[in-house]
Amino acid sequence: MRALSILVYTVAAVTDYVDGWLARTLRANSKIGVFLDPLADKLLTFSGFFALSWLRPDIFPWFFLIVIMFRDFSMTGLRVYAGRRNYDLETSTSAKWKTAVQMIFIYLALISFLLILIRPYRTLINEYLFDPGVMTLLYFG
Repeated sequence: MRALSILVYTVAAVTDYVDGWLARTLRANSKIGVFLDPLADKLLTFSGFFALSWLRPDIFPWFFLIVIMFRDFSMTGLRVYAGRRNYDLETSTSAKWKTAVQMIFIYLALISFLLILIRPYRTLINEYLFDPGVMTLLYFG
């Protein structure tokens, strides 16, 4: 089941990237697409963060998931408000990088949850990722 979840998440993240790349390359932008693409990114990352908090709440506390969601929904609310006032708020390059880093992190964390089931990797992952808090640091990073 974990392998299937990794596959589904990876396909969703890759198709999201390809969709954005095609929209930029073909200059196929629409007002609704400019709004919905970042929203879809948020839903994808929230689902990944939710899975991490569900699997290991000791490493990925629920409280921080709630903080991340509050921040992102607040930004979306500001974008809606600005749009109704006829201000264009395009997604910044740094926000796009943040989303990409979050998606890569979620992928790596999900992979580590799969590899931890294999005995030789269990010690390696626990000693170098989970015990020193590397994954938690990257989660909040």
